[in-house]
Amino acid sequence: MSDPYWRASALCAQVDQGVFFPSPGGPRSAAKDICARCPVRDTCGQFALDHDIRDGTWGGLSVGERRGVSTVAEAVAARDARAARAAVRKARAA
Repeated sequence: MSDPYWRASALCAQVDQGVFFPSPGGPRSAAKDICARCPVRDTCGQFALDHDIRDGTWGGLSVGERRGVSTVAEAVAARDARAARAAVRKARAA
């Protein structure tokens, strides 16, 4: 796979790539923090979805967040829904 045109503008190009490919169960927060500030985040995430990339954090989305969706918008909506359900469960438990 050749280097996509948008890669030169990606913030991940400026840091250690290991941040985006942690060991199984490893932390993803550093990668997601970088992606949150990246000007090509959505393009990157869609690239991973379009090319069925099954490892690493792309566009701020983990492998699990990309699984079963075809667009970045779907992945973000699913992630937000999971977070909302978790917040409700936490509030009920308090």
